[in-house]
Amino acid sequence: MQRSPTNNPLRVAAHKLLDPVLSRLLPGALGANPPVFPDFDAHLEQGAGLSHLASGLFMLVLLAATIDRIRAFAVQIRQRRWPLFSMMDAAVVIAWICLILCALSNRTLATSHRHALPAVLVLPYLLCLAPGLHGRWVRPAMMTVAVVWALFNAGTSLALISTWTRAEYLTRVADTPPIDALLGYLDERQITHTYAPFWLTYRIPYASGGRIRSTQLYNDRFRQWSVSYKEEVDQAKYFAIVLPTKDENARMKGFFLMRDLKSGKFHYVQDTVGPDGAFLVLRDIRHPHTEHAALLTTTGMRCSASDNTTATSRLIDGDRASTWSSVERQRSGMWLQCDFSGQTRLNRLVLYNLPANDNSAPMFRVLALHEGRWTPVGKAWSGKMDRYRIENSRPFYEGGTQTIMLHEAAAEAIRIEIATPLPDRAWVLEEMEIYHGRESRP
Repeated sequence: MQRSPTNNPLRVAAHKLLDPVLSRLLPGALGANPPVFPDFDAHLEQGAGLSHLASGLFMLVLLAATIDRIRAFAVQIRQRRWPLFSMMDAAVVIAWICLILCALSNRTLATSHRHALPAVLVLPYLLCLAPGLHGRWVRPAMMTVAVVWALFNAGTSLALISTWTRAEYLTRVADTPPIDALLGYLDERQITHTYAPFWLTYRIPYASGGRIRSTQLYNDRFRQWSVSYKEEVDQAKYFAIVLPTKDENARMKGFFLMRDLKSGKFHYVQDTVGPDGAFLVLRDIRHPHTEHAALLTTTGMRCSASDNTTATSRLIDGDRASTWSSVERQRSGMWLQCDFSGQTRLNRLVLYNLPANDNSAPMFRVLALHEGRWTPVGKAWSGKMDRYRIENSRPFYEGGTQTIMLHEAAAEAIRIEIATPLPDRAWVLEEMEIYHGRESRP
């Protein structure tokens, strides 16, 4: 069967190279009609008529440099010399690889201008190092074009910065609905701290004059980067979570959040606010099982283990940088134990580990010592880390933790025992926190 032209990968890549790579992607990276924000459709509309000229000049320089390097390679072969790979060769190769990968990638969009930056960054090498471009008239002409283009990009940068200072323009670009009704709702209920997705965390403080702080539950663009107002909102006793209902990307993140809240047995009030139900607000959020629990003091607590007991104090020293690790490899029945100074009503156990660490036991049991007898608490637990930990009746999406609900079991000691080991690895934990209920007598 003959393959349809529309399904031919080479033909698809060729079409994609022409549009959007050369017609929109590369010109935007060169400064001609760039997007106002990465990955958004709105463009600056400055230099739009120069898009084809920018791509044409770039491709002329690249083709001239490529022909020059092929000619130099042929000369070296004819002279029976080993070809030398120079900076000029590297610049040509990088530019071609960048354009080809942009054409082949399924993730390349007309707004993904950063994907073409490697080709743009080697342009000075193509201009300055290509001997074939250093003719009597060619070189001054190319240098003039380079200077003019640098000045044009400086003007483009100033125009972008000016655009970024206009909050109403950002609203249109992000396609976020009016938030007047949302602010009125929050003010009426005296809610001064909120969690929200990326764009709303900027709009809410700005539009409210700073009286309402807003932050993300986690940085949903760069997971490990810090976000504004995070520490302040995390400490607030009364807060709300605001979720847009129209934005598809935010809706998916809201779906996973709602799923986590329901599976984690959180209680909350849910309201729809704004024009056409533009926002979903979750307030009065609480976690009944943990809201009255407190961290058990380590005074009088003693930890031990079936292996490397001397280092078990690192598990309760409050420092996640100090880890406990078994000397031997994991085996079934290997255990960690904490003895309390008196009988304690256990609320939950939180285990801390490195997010990328794969040294957790696949399955383990938790046992409580009560009146001289070890009793299993719940079923055998998987060693898989949770998406979040619970503190102050809210989820903290920081990774590398596992929370085990202990349902107020009375105990004088607690033990973690490996049920299914990883025989080729040691057992490693960063920290362990034990929370007790209101009726404890630690």
